[in-house]
Amino acid sequence: MIYEAIRTVKQGDTLWDIARVQLGNGTKWTSIYSLNKAAIEAAAKKYGRSSSSNGWWIYPGTVLKLPG
Repeated sequence: MIYEAIRTVKQGDTLWDIARVQLGNGTKWTSIYSLNKAAIEAAAKKYGRSSSSNGWWIYPGTVLKLPG
């Protein structure tokens, strides 16, 4: 998949909000999650969770690729 930008997660971010602002539609959060699943899940484990609950939990400092 081609991506056009990167975005570093900040405190209080959600995938829905990132998709709404960066992609123009909050429902596109699933495409961000799919593109970044490995990084999101690794961050969740680093913060002591067994998973991110499919992107529900995202953590500051995680670098996300945004779909193009």
